[in-house]
This record gives sequence, C-alpha cells and structure tokens, in this order.
Amino acid sequence: MKKYIIFGHLQGLGGGQIYLSNKVRYLEKRGWTVEVFAETTDNIKLDNIKKFSGNNIPELKYPPHCFSKKRVEEIVQKIIDKIDSTNTIILESNAPQYAFWGEIVAERLGAKHLAYILGAFYTHRTSSELDYFKYKLKRKEIAGISKNSLQDLFGSYMDLDEDHKMFLNACCTNSVSEISNPIIDKIEKKEFVIGHVGRLGKPYILGMIDEIITFAKRYPNKYIQLILIGGVEGEIAKKTMIQNKFINIKNVELIFTDELFPIPKSVFKKTDICIGSSGSAIICAREKVPTILVKDTSPVPIGIIGYTLIKEPYSQYAPYEKYKGSMAQLIEDILIKNCCENMSYFPPVNIDDDMISEYDKHMDFVSRMPDDKCYYDVLSIKPHGRKIILATILRLFNIPNANKVISSLNNVQKSKILK
Repeated sequence: MKKYIIFGHLQGLGGGQIYLSNKVRYLEKRGWTVEVFAETTDNIKLDNIKKFSGNNIPELKYPPHCFSKKRVEEIVQKIIDKIDSTNTIILESNAPQYAFWGEIVAERLGAKHLAYILGAFYTHRTSSELDYFKYKLKRKEIAGISKNSLQDLFGSYMDLDEDHKMFLNACCTNSVSEISNPIIDKIEKKEFVIGHVGRLGKPYILGMIDEIITFAKRYPNKYIQLILIGGVEGEIAKKTMIQNKFINIKNVELIFTDELFPIPKSVFKKTDICIGSSGSAIICAREKVPTILVKDTSPVPIGIIGYTLIKEPYSQYAPYEKYKGSMAQLIEDILIKNCCENMSYFPPVNIDDDMISEYDKHMDFVSRMPDDKCYYDVLSIKPHGRKIILATILRLFNIPNANKVISSLNNVQKSKILK
C-alpha cells in the first residue's frame, strides 16, 4: 500500500487549501492513501478534505525544537499512531514550521520527505534553523511555489544560484466559475471598481489600503468601489482596521465578500483593475483584468501581469522602478491615463489546464530525491533570540494558554515575532 502524508493547511479557504484539495484528489486517483495533518481543523470549507478533521495537531504551529523532547516524542507518536504501516511512504510539508516536524516523523517512518513551502512570506528564522533548510536544499528535498520563493526563505543567509531556485507549480487557481452569488450579483458598477483576491491577513494588505486611499484622495470626484474577496483568518481586528481607514473617505464604497469558492466569473466583468499576490493575482489576470502583482510582504508593485510582466514566472521581476514604490501612481496610470491600452498584452499561461501534468512533475521531483534515508537532527537546533521566549512559553503552558500569551505579546509588539 502506498501512503502519502501531508502536513498542510485545512482551515478556511485560500490557495493552500485549494492546492491541498487538488493534490489529495490527484493522489487518490492514482492509488495513494492520503493522510493530512494540520495545526487546526476547524472550519474546513472544501468537501474532499473534511475527512481529515480528526487530524488536529495544534503543536504543528510552532517548531519542535521549542518544545521539550518528551513533548515532541508524545506529539510524534500521536501522529504515527494514526498512520497504518505500509511499504511506501512519502511525507510532504507545506510550511517551514511543518517541515521541522516532517523531518522527525519521516525519519521515524523511513519515508522520503519533501519540504514544499507554500506561500511567499516567512516569519523570522534563525541561522541554525536555516542550516536545516540548507541541508534540504543540498539534497534537493525542498521546493517553493515560485522561482524566488526559496531565496525569500533564506534571505541574507545565503544567495542561491539558478540551479537551486527550485519550485513546483501549486495549481490552486481552478477557482472561478459561472455561478451566481447574492453579494456579487447586487453590486451595481458605478465608476471605478478595484478588486482584490486573497486573504486579508497577508502583510501587504494595510499598505495596499493606504495606497488606494491616496488614489481616492487625488480624485475626490471619482466614485470607487473596492471589492475585497477573501477571509480574515479569524482576525476580525484586521477587518475593523480596514473599515476605520475609510471612515473619512466619502468616495469609496467598501465591499467585503468573505471567502468565495468558486469565485463568480461575473465579479471580474464588473472590475476595472485587480490587485493580488502569488496565485491570487494570476486568478484575476486570467480573467483579462489588468492586475497589479505584489509580494506577500509588501504593497510595492512588481508590475501589471501581461503588460509590464510578460514572462513567467512573474516572481523573477524586481519591483517596477518607474513607480518608486507607489501603487497609487500605478492605479492612476491604469484607471485615469489608460496606460494598458497602449501596451501589448501577453496573457498568463493557464497551467491549470494541465494540472495532472504539473502534479506528475511533483511526483517526478520526489522520485529523484535520495533513497538513502538520511535525515537532519532537527532537535539539535537550539532556540536563539526571540525563539528562546517562544520556547519558554511553550514549556510553561499548554497549547491553548500558550497561544493566548503569544497572541498578547504579538499584539503589544504589533508584529508576529513569536512564530
């Protein structure tokens, strides 16, 4: 029997969950028995992954080297007890912190372990933690979702040559359909409609909002409808912060749709311009809407997909120098000056038309990983700097109480320093 284990994202609805749903479907059709573990299994939206709701491992949220060895052993055993013994096991981890746990579990099972890092922004990693990812890189057991993903992970720790900027397409954009939706259907387009697709918890969101407000203030006689498609991951405060920013902006109508899957195609027919990062931006661009691409970490525009960004992967481009960081200016050029009308258009390739072929590449990548069953000693990593505080909290409190303490400290610091 073949077993494929994924440490992934089950809760809510975003690119990670759509990828997971697609990957599970692909694997099961090819005879794999799939098991998915996640740090939380509340509010699973996609039907074919709801069956994993019992695989809630809240400790996955934090790196194992911040727990006592006794506690790590208990958690690892809990995971292994849910996995039937089998001849062939592959383990895939979809986040940096999951990859630490994945290495430990893979060693216990004698499994191959692919660290497939979804997303394009990363919380603080110590040099000793990055030593582990360097080990995975050397063995070609790690990949990102875009050409620059791994360089973003390593940051200033090391510069990667082209051969080590390994990435695999996630194919998570099969999320637009000809369906009706009461929120979208009742939107009556007035003058300018700006759309955004993506989770509102991403780091660039508030900066993007400030840029839209700057544009709105420049053109007080223009009426703007801002449609925000995406959940807030339980961060109600983030939604309130966005609403508060528009209190005195009278020419902007703010429309929250929350999570939509699939996204009604009709929303793009009402939209003049979209903004997004990673796969979310590709969704919009494939609907032939001029789409400003940003990184998850910053509202600085990289460019307009299909117009100033014409060669994939789009992540290879540096921020668009002409605008010197001003998304407001780029919005103005598109909506007021109609700059796209004077440019050639090169539509993004729809790799999802051949999703099976892309996931076949995933399996080929795994097949080329070493068979020697060598693993990194993750528990040899010692907490440093901020991680010492994190480790102290996790060893003093159970997970629910530790989460409360960490959340309080993060709110005081106004950044997620303890992840």
